[in-house]
Amino acid sequence: MLTLLIPVVLRARQNLVLRETNYTSPELLESEPNRTFALSMMPHMPENNPNETQATEDVLIRLEVFDRDDEQHVIEVPSDLGLNVMEVCKASDLAIEGTCGGMALCGSCHVYILSDHKLSERSDEEEEMLDKLFSTEDNSRLCCQIRVDERIDGLKIKLAPE
Repeated sequence: MLTLLIPVVLRARQNLVLRETNYTSPELLESEPNRTFALSMMPHMPENNPNETQATEDVLIRLEVFDRDDEQHVIEVPSDLGLNVMEVCKASDLAIEGTCGGMALCGSCHVYILSDHKLSERSDEEEEMLDKLFSTEDNSRLCCQIRVDERIDGLKIKLAPE
């Protein structure tokens, strides 16, 4: 199992810096399997500010993504970045194109929902695009239409065939 914490911001946010936290990821560090590391984002606090206060941690949303080779990728991402699942998958270097940029116009972010999460209803545009794809199932969704928030914590998805 590979665990990643998204260390990138895809939308403009000011004064963010990366800091180290811990998690185990032997797949990333095969040469040092007992070493742990991660990156997370927190607001930047100037070091010379006497009024500096401790920043609160973002709520992390956990996603389990199975790629086309059935390899599991566990991704944790802050909930307040305004991202959708497609953006998270692309930032995690998963093989997902997202050609249309999240407009539900291309179908290149087609996934199968494996968990029992109550997701928002499909829009007319999403339904229309899914109707044009060859490998759709009842649990098919375009992951560009799924917003990252607390309701999808623990969501399990599988990338559909290309």
